[in-house]
Amino acid sequence: MIEVGECERRLGAAEREFLQTTAISFLTPLRNFLEGDWRTISVSIENIFRHLQAVVRVLTYNMLNNQNSQEKPSIMRWKSKKSITYSTTRGQHGCITVV
Repeated sequence: MIEVGECERRLGAAEREFLQTTAISFLTPLRNFLEGDWRTISVSIENIFRHLQAVVRVLTYNMLNNQNSQEKPSIMRWKSKKSITYSTTRGQHGCITVV
């Protein structure tokens, strides 16, 4: 019985040490990431989505205008990372700039 009690005491001490080590090695860095870096990343993602929504709105508006004047966009391509150029069948050209 004494030996079993001694083993249980050592097992309890090892468990406490494991929990402390886990908290120091994993949970604290995870908490720091979630409180700091994650906020920065989520703000950047929100900005990207806002820009994409603006591009979709402009493209939708242009598409509806083209349909109303019976024109169809013939070419749509990326001019650079921040702008989209397009031309219609009547030769009109446009550029949408994403900031």
